[in-house]
Amino acid sequence: MNWKHRAVRLTAALTLAAIIGSQIPSTTGVALAQRDDYPEAGSSGGGEAVRIAAAGATVLGIASVISGAGGAAVAGGVAGGVAAGAGAGVGAGIIPPVPLSQPIWDVSSTTGDLNQYARIAEAGGYKEELRRDGQFTAFIPTNGAFDKLGSTTIEELKTAASQSRAADLAASHVIIGKKTVDDLRREATAAGVDGVQYDTINGRKLRVTIDANQTIRVNGIIMRENDIQASNGVIHPILDVINPDAGMPTPAPAETAVPAPANP
Repeated sequence: MNWKHRAVRLTAALTLAAIIGSQIPSTTGVALAQRDDYPEAGSSGGGEAVRIAAAGATVLGIASVISGAGGAAVAGGVAGGVAAGAGAGVGAGIIPPVPLSQPIWDVSSTTGDLNQYARIAEAGGYKEELRRDGQFTAFIPTNGAFDKLGSTTIEELKTAASQSRAADLAASHVIIGKKTVDDLRREATAAGVDGVQYDTINGRKLRVTIDANQTIRVNGIIMRENDIQASNGVIHPILDVINPDAGMPTPAPAETAVPAPANP
């Protein structure tokens, strides 16, 4: 068999390998993406892909084309490239993407300056609510913001007697829909001096405004311009705790020019 024919059949083998790979369950794909205990992985750049390609080649009767270390490296490299290009084509199921972020509660609980909120949300029974699927925006007070409440208040919020209060506080900081810094700035600017209102996940409302210094404020509280990504939305740290019972602040009236006194 000349090399031209071998090349054609190798291409067919790799196509078959990609089709076979697309049938691998996603959990297997994740395991492959996370493990490095296949001998081929270090030498060919795609241990399982090599196995699949070899199987396809055997079916087509051209195992000799991809046998040996050199051939395996070629097959593994090409099949691995098909896997890396997941998202289009028949190889899209070989190694599915692994989520790069965790849900809002998990991100907060593992972020040093935001974990006080996570503890209070958990005490209020809102941990799983902040982990569920969807798209949300959490305006999470920093630990320094909670410190302003005093240690007695913080510890009280974590008790069973204060569960409903802790739940209300946690939910009152989260709105429906993912809003990045750019989204908030654009929508608040378009809304004018009154700012824009958003619904929280417990039926309350928050007001986001832009002050004279172009600082974004949430219910009058300064927001850090951070897009902390979560798998179910985004987090923006704020510098004070929103009091759910205080309602939304009344926007300051727009400044108007003082008319000059008439000439006598």
